[in-house]
Amino acid sequence: ASRALVRQGDPEPALAAAASPARAFEDSPWCSAAAIPQFGGARLYEELAKRHENARFILTVRESQSWWASVERWVAVKASKKEKLIRTYTTLLGVTRFDNETFIEAYEEHNRRVQDFFSDQPDRLLVVDLREATWSTFCVFLEYWSGCPSGDLPRENTYQAPARSNYRSRRSRSKSSVPPHSSAYVGPLGM
Repeated sequence: ASRALVRQGDPEPALAAAASPARAFEDSPWCSAAAIPQFGGARLYEELAKRHENARFILTVRESQSWWASVERWVAVKASKKEKLIRTYTTLLGVTRFDNETFIEAYEEHNRRVQDFFSDQPDRLLVVDLREATWSTFCVFLEYWSGCPSGDLPRENTYQAPARSNYRSRRSRSKSSVPPHSSAYVGPLGM
C-alpha cells in the first residue's frame, strides 16, 4: 500500500482517498520513515499531520536490539516471502541494506525524527513502550473517557533479544509468527 501511494506522480488523490474515511491508521504505510519525493521530502506522517490538524499520533517504541531481533525473526518465519519482506522493510525505513547496524540506526533515527516533528505540539504525540502501557495510557491520550477497557493490554509480541553471547542459538529456535511492532503507529483521529 505504501509503495502504491508514493509511486504515483501525484499522491494527493491516493492519500486523500485512503485517509479521508478512516478514523485511525496503524502500521504500514502510515509508519513509513522514508522521505517521499512527491511531498517535498516529507514523511507520510508529517504530511498527514499537516493535512489533519486535529490528528493524534502514537509512536510505539521498544529497546532497539529487541526490535531488530523481532524483525529478523518475523522475516525468518515468513521464509517464503523473505525477499518481499526485506524489500518492504528497507523501503519503509528508507535504507538499502538489511542488517542489524543499518536497521537499528534507521529505527532510532525515525523515532527521533517523529518526536522532533511533534516537539512543538506534544499533545498530538504519545510515545509509548507497550511493555509499560495500560489501556488508560491510550484512553487518556485519545480523550476516550466513556468506554476505556479495564485489565491488561494484549501481550502477544513480547520477545526480548537475548544477550549477545546466546543470540544466534536462541534466535534459530524461535517459532513466533507475530509480526514486530512497527516503529510508529500513526493515526489521524477525529477528522
